[in-house]
Amino acid sequence: MQIVDVAMALVDAEGLDRLTLRRLAEHLEVTPMALYWHFRDKDALLAALGERLFSSIEFPEPGVDHLDDLDAVMRAVMTALRQHAAIAPLALTTVLTTVPGLVLSERVLSLLCDAGLDDATAANVGGFILHSIVALVSSVPGTSKSTPPEPPAGLSFLDYPVTVRLAPHLMECDDVDAWLHQGLDVLIQGVRGLVADQLAANKD
Repeated sequence: MQIVDVAMALVDAEGLDRLTLRRLAEHLEVTPMALYWHFRDKDALLAALGERLFSSIEFPEPGVDHLDDLDAVMRAVMTALRQHAAIAPLALTTVLTTVPGLVLSERVLSLLCDAGLDDATAANVGGFILHSIVALVSSVPGTSKSTPPEPPAGLSFLDYPVTVRLAPHLMECDDVDAWLHQGLDVLIQGVRGLVADQLAANKD
C-alpha cells in the first residue's frame, strides 16, 4: 500500500516519534480525514508498519539442525529490521498481532521447542531473542545524536584506563556488519549453552 510505503519513508527520515496521521497526510498531500478511511487511528497505522516490517523477512530454507536454523532465521530478521531501524521497535508490539509476526513467532518457538527447551523456557528465550535483535539494530554505536559522556563530578576517566582505551570502539562503530553479527553470535551461543544444559538436566 502506498500509504504504508510513505509512512515508512517518513519514519526512516524523521523517526518514529514524529509520525502522526496529520504529518503523513501532509506528505501525501491529502487531508487527515482521508487517512481515516484506511486507518482508524495512529495505532492502526503503526500496526500496518509492523506488519510490513515482518512481511519483508526473507526466511531461509529449513535445514537439519534446529539451532543452525534458528541462527539463520535470527540473521534474516536482523537484515529486515536493519532496513528500517527506526521502525524496529514496532516488532515488539506487533509480533503477536499481525499474521507475518505470528509466522515468525511460530517458526522461532517451534525451533526452540524442537531443540529441547521446555515451553516456558522456549517462550522466555523467544521473547529475549526478538528484544535483543531490536536492541542491536537500534543501538549501533555512533548512530545516536547524543553528546559524548562526561566523567562524574570529582572523577577522571584516567582512573579507568581500559575504558579509555576502548572508548573509540564504544562510541563509534567502524564495521556495523561485524558489530551486529558478533552480537548475534553471543546471543546464539547463549541459546546453544542453555539448550545443552537443559538436555543434560533431562538425562539426569
